[in-house]
Amino acid sequence: MRPLVFILLLWASAARAEDELSHEPQAWFGLFSGGPLAGRFVGWFDAHGRFAFEPAKTTSILLRPAVGYRVRDDMTVFLGYLWAPVWRDGRQTLDEHRLWQQWTWDLVFQSGARMQARSRLEQRFAQGDVGLRFRQFVRAQTAPLGGLRTLLVVWDEVFLALNDTRFGQRAGFDQNRLFLGVGYPLTKQLRVEGGYFNQYLPRPTVPDPMRHAAMLNLYVNW
Repeated sequence: MRPLVFILLLWASAARAEDELSHEPQAWFGLFSGGPLAGRFVGWFDAHGRFAFEPAKTTSILLRPAVGYRVRDDMTVFLGYLWAPVWRDGRQTLDEHRLWQQWTWDLVFQSGARMQARSRLEQRFAQGDVGLRFRQFVRAQTAPLGGLRTLLVVWDEVFLALNDTRFGQRAGFDQNRLFLGVGYPLTKQLRVEGGYFNQYLPRPTVPDPMRHAAMLNLYVNW
């Protein structure tokens, strides 16, 4: 748990004073699916709908397929693509495409608790420019509580931009995402997770957005 605690402390220290934050309500929904293809190759696909209500009505769609190779039972590398259009007040304001590479390490403990570390490098193509960004994700979940099937879930992800772009990316600390919630396995192949999501984005000239979202995700294993 030490890496997760460190990341949470980093998130807390990065946030500015309360009067320099702009609090924004949102709702995020996600579908995550994956499973074996052939040999040690695996497939992956996730899709997202993200809805903001203030300061402007904004809708974001993300579609992200990938192919992975299981280096060993607890480590997988991925190569993927993403399409992410954004509409603001009914008008499309961004049409982003990405290539991304990822390393994932999964840990399962004798108690049934799990942890995952994920490192991702992205190449973001938008408005005739390319943004490079690194993302570090750490997730922890408990074993089923008290004989029940419910799990406690916490994860955090730090984003570091590696260059400036014409579409608004600025080199340095880009954002932090934090999730606190519960998970419930519906079947061996289906799991639902819901809870509170927080996104902090530093901005140089305006109050930093602090987004508070209700998050609901469905995980499908084939």
